[in-house]
Amino acid sequence: MKNPIIFDKVSLTYDKGSDIFVVQDFTLSINQGEFFCLVGPSGCGKSTVLKIIAGLEKPSRGEIKKPETVGMVFQTGALLPWLTVENNIAFAAKMEGFSQEKVESLTGQYLKMVDLEQFRNKYPRELSGGQKQRVGIARALSIESEVLLMDEPFSALDPLTTEELHNDLLQIWQKTKKTIIMVSHLVEEAVLLADRIGIMKTGRLDSIVSVTLPRPRKEEQKEFLPEVEKVRKILHNQ
Repeated sequence: MKNPIIFDKVSLTYDKGSDIFVVQDFTLSINQGEFFCLVGPSGCGKSTVLKIIAGLEKPSRGEIKKPETVGMVFQTGALLPWLTVENNIAFAAKMEGFSQEKVESLTGQYLKMVDLEQFRNKYPRELSGGQKQRVGIARALSIESEVLLMDEPFSALDPLTTEELHNDLLQIWQKTKKTIIMVSHLVEEAVLLADRIGIMKTGRLDSIVSVTLPRPRKEEQKEFLPEVEKVRKILHNQ
């Protein structure tokens, strides 16, 4: 699929007949294998866009083309506390109707990919915040969707853990060739990770910025700050 996600003038209101829209006239095509970040002020509709892709919200008008199933990583991990790490990952694969053999294979594969094999029998309460997010990533990958959604997945983590997970996520993206759409409240994070950055304001997609920095990217690069400032100027109408 060349463009796994296509929005065509999508709008969403929670009050039928109202002219107050959470998302309004949203038009966007996401390229296959792309890392796309959405940024914007709180309440501008970023997370709602992800929910529409995930099928958790239905547009009031407009059309969206997307895969039937997408993987999603939540801000808090959203793990099932009564299941072990291994079983949290396996649960998602089972829900897809995969055979037991495939469930076990996928669980082992993604446990290894997020470097949690030694924690497979631990429960969420026994894990650090970063480890919980690794489980969330492995669980989202285990359903074998071509699209991975991430809703501010690192916002509750300390800077060192966030840096480690940024590096791990980029490696996973390069290995799996997934299409990733991530919501972030940090412009620096978006510039560090994304191919393109969508800037949202009051429910609308205001601008799209292509990040031209070569990979691997570092915040210490002299070209990094000008790229961040370019996005910030658009955000603040400068």
